[in-house]
Amino acid sequence: MANAPCPFEYQVIRSKRKTAAIHVSAKGVQVRIPDYVSDEFAHDFVLKKARWVQTKLAAQAENNKLLPQLQLGEQLHWLGSPFPIVYSAGKKLKLIKDDQRFLVEGPKAPTQKQMMTLFSDYFKQQAKAYLVNETLKQAQRMNLAHKLGSVTFRRTKSKWGHCTSKGVIQYNWLIMGAPEYVIQYLVVHEVAHLKYPHHQPNFWGLVETYCRDYKKANAWLKQQGIKLSWC
Repeated sequence: MANAPCPFEYQVIRSKRKTAAIHVSAKGVQVRIPDYVSDEFAHDFVLKKARWVQTKLAAQAENNKLLPQLQLGEQLHWLGSPFPIVYSAGKKLKLIKDDQRFLVEGPKAPTQKQMMTLFSDYFKQQAKAYLVNETLKQAQRMNLAHKLGSVTFRRTKSKWGHCTSKGVIQYNWLIMGAPEYVIQYLVVHEVAHLKYPHHQPNFWGLVETYCRDYKKANAWLKQQGIKLSWC
């Protein structure tokens, strides 16, 4: 069976793990195996799971179609609504957000690198202005302000938020594209981790106390969150 061709490409990653596993993501297919396992074993393992992998790859391809493009004429989500990206001639390169659009002004149409800088800076600034205050308010409301260390921001690939054992809450600033009720849920979720560093029933009970529609918001992030990932 090891000599049979595989219908897709995959990458073998060895480590000190004890079991074999297959991970399918936007980066492709990874076969994660223990250090002592042979290439032949990895190949056979992939072939046995080929149908499952192909199903995941097809789903990944559909998700990729939802990825927003940071280009003039395209749309980006802001607080749950799509806004077109429009260019207008101006003396200085800058980004303006109004009720109808993202307006990029400049002496000439911006390059992709300039667009990335403009929008990244804007989202980071707005996330900091909004989420630091909301996190502090929610921590006070939940009587957990004494456990809050700081609020930081980072563009992460797999998490919208994270709370460390030292009370540092980190947000992915792309969350500013989500509906406000989803952003509020994320804040409650991370603040709740100041008390419960896990996802056991008592954690979800605390989340529900301060965010009644948390299941709806959590589902939105899982199903629609990819629409926010323009970088």
